[in-house]
Amino acid sequence: MKQLNITILISFLLWSCIENNAKSDTISSKRIEKTIVEIETDTIELTKKVEPEKVDSISKRGISNAPCTELQEFVIDIEKIQWVSDTNRLKKVGIYGELERKKVKYFNGRPFYPINFENTQLNKTYNTDIFKSHFDSLDFKLFKGVKNIWGYFYRDKEASDWISDGVIEQWEFETENQADKALNQIMQPGFIVYFNTNPYFCRIRNKLMIFQSRAMAFSYDQKPIFEKFIKEKAPIMVYEQ
Repeated sequence: MKQLNITILISFLLWSCIENNAKSDTISSKRIEKTIVEIETDTIELTKKVEPEKVDSISKRGISNAPCTELQEFVIDIEKIQWVSDTNRLKKVGIYGELERKKVKYFNGRPFYPINFENTQLNKTYNTDIFKSHFDSLDFKLFKGVKNIWGYFYRDKEASDWISDGVIEQWEFETENQADKALNQIMQPGFIVYFNTNPYFCRIRNKLMIFQSRAMAFSYDQKPIFEKFIKEKAPIMVYEQ
């Protein structure tokens, strides 16, 4: 009888050990599975983090839909003679309303403003009845079909009270022929479009360049700037009022 009890006790102990080992294996297996899942999750997250961010590199679009190289270089160059951009002044003072402040883009660290055709001086003046007769020779559809317009605002850095300023507009057309027609056609009504000022016009490839200001006195200051542009960038054709 005593021997039987010992046999039962040994069997019970062996069964307990086997059961504990099985539970331990199950727990370990679960831990391993959890670890694998965590590793896989971390791998997915890591993959997401290192994935290259998509960037709209406007400055790499070449000449189209951006200020041309000549203009980008020129606005940097005139900083040496104290003509600088001033985004803060544009925000504070209600001048050159055609420049879209909220959509400003930087090229070579300089601010250029897109201009919607509907807000251009040309469109506003053309649709004013008293000026209609000045546009008989102008193909309005040609100008309305412009691909894009960029504007660069600059001012006299040294001025404090009487601050001379101006805008350089770039009108990009589909072809050089269209830009050439636009250059010839804008000459006659130019003094009406940019009223009480003396604007200056030229063309670089398929882009019509307009140097304009908001006052006649500022136009006199702008003339040497325009002449500097002509001398350094050699546009194909030049016209001035």
